[in-house]
Amino acid sequence: FHRYDSGTYQVTLSVESDCGTSSFSDSIFITMISSLAEKQELPEIKIFPNPGRDHVKLAIPEGSSELLLVEIYDIHGRIQLKSELQGAELMISTQNLSKGLYLVRISSDKDSQTFRWIKE
Repeated sequence: FHRYDSGTYQVTLSVESDCGTSSFSDSIFITMISSLAEKQELPEIKIFPNPGRDHVKLAIPEGSSELLLVEIYDIHGRIQLKSELQGAELMISTQNLSKGLYLVRISSDKDSQTFRWIKE
């Protein structure tokens, strides 16, 4: 067992047999998932609609003034969209994304949370 920090890593799988050797490499994104017992530093975040089509909306309670980084990753760990949230709401156009499952990562200087979002 090895613990990795959140980030993008290059992973290579090599297979060797009597027929020869074959390798496959890809970049993956790892997000640390914190224990439920740990105190969360980020405000409560709502993501809707989920599933959605042309946009995804993020909402946080009013009064939160912290600047948050919003990143949307595809299932292969590739970043597709990046934005900043400061204030109560942010609407991100997802018209250029293909249908499928995405990870929405919201982070501050102290913490991060990752949510699943489906594009129909």
